[in-house]
This record gives sequence, structure tokens and C-alpha cells, in this order.
Amino acid sequence: MGKRLSVTITGRGFLPGVTAIDLGEGINVDSLSVKNPGEIQGTIAIHPDARVGPRNVIVSNPGPGGGTAMLGDAFSVVAPVPSSAGMIRTDVPDQPLLVGAYPNPFNNAVTVKYGLSEPGMVRIAVRNILGVEIAEILKESQHTGYHTVRWASSREPSGIYFLQLVIESEASGKRFTATRKLVLLK
Repeated sequence: MGKRLSVTITGRGFLPGVTAIDLGEGINVDSLSVKNPGEIQGTIAIHPDARVGPRNVIVSNPGPGGGTAMLGDAFSVVAPVPSSAGMIRTDVPDQPLLVGAYPNPFNNAVTVKYGLSEPGMVRIAVRNILGVEIAEILKESQHTGYHTVRWASSREPSGIYFLQLVIESEASGKRFTATRKLVLLK
């Protein structure tokens, strides 16, 4: 099938023997275990032809009183999966990208994951619904690869915010900008 990975999904209302997840075309859920009402652990297999890019996670509890939730752009397939033809390096993305911000919605803190295809200056800021910058999370030169940063929003009220990632390549001067909506629930 392809590369196998262990995954953990956090949330609430997960039911043993009932809760199911769907990660989209090209990704099979091999095993699934509800550890507690807030955590699912499982093993997935990513097919070598799986589409690269942001993916949604669909979590469902079928049956009476159940429901379905879709977590938009919850994760990304960032590079083709190695096939029997040879290994593909996956620790450096082909292009700069904002992998995601999780959990989203969040309560007090959110983790941002992003990737640099070449060294560059990285700036991550948060803006409120009016577009006013309320926090500069990061501003520094970073090497290629994947990075994470965490924002603790202890002073901000519940609401909608926008995370802005700007990466400027040190070599080429190219500029990459991505924005992601964040929902803060306290």
C-alpha cells in the first residue's frame, strides 16, 4: 500500500467501537483505537499515488445521537510516499508551505507547523477580525525543513483570528505568504 504511520487525533465525544475516521482518497485507516473520549490512536497507510497537499479529517459517530464533524485542512501530505522504485526525501518540502494550525478551534494555545524549501526569514503574526496585528509570534532566519511554533493567547477574548505566515527566501528573494483562520474558544 505505501508508507505506514501512527497517528493520534484529539477531540471529544469519541466512542469505542463506534467512532470512525476518514482521511480521504489514497489514505487507508488500518487500525483505530479509542483510548478515551478525547483521544483516538491508529495506524494509517498512505498510497504512493496519494494527492499531495492539505487534507480534511472526517470523524463520525454513526447511530442514535451521533454525528459527523469535518476538520478542514487538518493535515497535509507534504511529499510523495516512497515507492519500491526508490526513496524520496520528505524532511524538506518542495516549496514553502503552511502545513496547519492545531487544534483549531483552540483554547488558549495553538501549534503552527510550516515548512521551508530553502533558508529564509520567517515571520508569523496573528491579526484580529479587523486586520489589526495583535501578536508577532516569530521573526527569525530559519533553515530548510519543517518547523513548529506555539502561540499562547492568554489575553485574547474568544473570537476569529487570522494567522499570517511570511517566508522570504535568503537566496532568491522570493516571498511566500499564507493565511489561516483561527477560532479561539474560551
